[in-house]
Amino acid sequence: ENMLPVEVIDNGLSALANGCPNLRRVQVIGVSEMGLLSVAEECPTLKELELQKCSDNVLCGIAKD
Repeated sequence: ENMLPVEVIDNGLSALANGCPNLRRVQVIGVSEMGLLSVAEECPTLKELELQKCSDNVLCGIAKD
C-alpha cells in the first residue's frame, strides 16, 4: 500500500515535471493517470518510465497514449 495518497503523489509529480522538463528517467510508485499525463506533457525528453503499484486503469491509459 502507498504511504501517501495518490493526489499527493500526482501533485508532486506535476511539480517535478513542471520544474524539470528535461527529465530523462522517472520512477514512480502509486500514481494516477493525471500524474502521468503531466509528465507526458511537460517532459518531452523522457526516455524511461518505471511504474510500481499502479492500477490496471493507469496502465490501460498509458497503452492508449
